[in-house]
Amino acid sequence: MDDKQEAQMMAENGIPIPDIANELNVSVPTVYGWIQTDALAEQRQQRNVMIVAAYGDGWTIAKLCSTFNISQGTVYNVLHSSDTPLRRPRGNKFNGDRIEKMYLDGVKVCVIVSAAGCSLTTLYRILDQRDIPRRQALSL
Repeated sequence: MDDKQEAQMMAENGIPIPDIANELNVSVPTVYGWIQTDALAEQRQQRNVMIVAAYGDGWTIAKLCSTFNISQGTVYNVLHSSDTPLRRPRGNKFNGDRIEKMYLDGVKVCVIVSAAGCSLTTLYRILDQRDIPRRQALSL
């Protein structure tokens, strides 16, 4: 039995977390992490299902962030990991096809990011999803 399993068993038997940490010679946060990992994973999975459903019902990213008390990055990670198609922001005429065309036409990445109003990470995610190979970095 490894330390994590032993900590979980000790906690189930009512032994206080600090005592478990002392017994196993690990930090208190480590023990909390071991004990809560399975429960947190289940809670996150349920939360993610609710996020995807709410987004599908038309909730905005901002409303999801405030309701679930999470960052925009977390919302986008949940939506991307569930393959949920994203709505384009109003007024932004850029989409993946336009970004792809600009990239393949040789437009500088910094220019595409600025024009599209997206991050470098978003640009590369779009290109990666379309299996577009990255350009070679210029050597000096």
